Amino acid sequence: MVSALVKTVITLFEQIGPFMFVVLRLGGVFFLAPIVSGVSIPYQVRILLTFGLGLAVFASVPREVIPPLPTDIFTLAAWAVGETIIGFLIGLLAMIPLTALQLGGLLMGQQIGLGLAQIVNPSLETDSDLLGELLLYLGLGAFLALGGFELVFVAAAHSFTHLPMGGFSLAAAPYELIRGLIGSGFEMALRVSLPVMAILLFETIASAFIAKTVPQLNVTNLGFGLKIVLGLAAMTAGLVAIHDVTFDRMGESLGQLMTWAAGSTDGSAVGSANGSVVGPAGGAR
Repeated sequence: MVSALVKTVITLFEQIGPFMFVVLRLGGVFFLAPIVSGVSIPYQVRILLTFGLGLAVFASVPREVIPPLPTDIFTLAAWAVGETIIGFLIGLLAMIPLTALQLGGLLMGQQIGLGLAQIVNPSLETDSDLLGELLLYLGLGAFLALGGFELVFVAAAHSFTHLPMGGFSLAAAPYELIRGLIGSGFEMALRVSLPVMAILLFETIASAFIAKTVPQLNVTNLGFGLKIVLGLAAMTAGLVAIHDVTFDRMGESLGQLMTWAAGSTDGSAVGSANGSVVGPAGGAR
């Protein structure tokens, strides 16, 4: 009886080390991933969720991919840093489309004239533009509708097969994937904001022409209100296009994240969200 209890205790202690590395990787995800990284969620709750999800993920990690733990403190520290960086990368890849959408709203707000109307973003602890915050929350809704919240943690669980504990190196970082998503994010921000910016460009040209031809008319005072009305009208008319761009780009980025986590050899696979991301209507997008 005593020997069985001793064996159980030894086995338990042998599992603590690998479990803590799983917790470190998930902790990196909680640091940058959408929704869970917001400061509106208390640190105590995030720590509790990290350990709770760590138990579930650790139970799903194949035993054959868990290497023997090193015995020196320096190697253990390097492993811990590597696991945290992997979590950071997973959260970063999921966050880029939302940041791009917020950038598009910021560009529109600056052109419309709402740049001075700043509000506090409690999730990022920064001041943000009104339209940027609006598009950010719309993007979070699209992220949840696409199942992005679940896919981020599924990707973290699958990454233990692609990048086992202690297997991270600078060569394994998805540089091409990050560069591609950043470029795609800038394109997404421009596609979201260009209709409004084009309408306001024509309004500025027309206002300048009227100011030259009818100097008695105070175009400056009229221009501020007209810009806001035209900008908001153009954004409202373009909501369907913004919806399509958001779902397409976000679904593509989530598909790329899953492809890399599943074991893409160069980290630059252009995965498709088809078959892996479910749209709000329940069908594959």
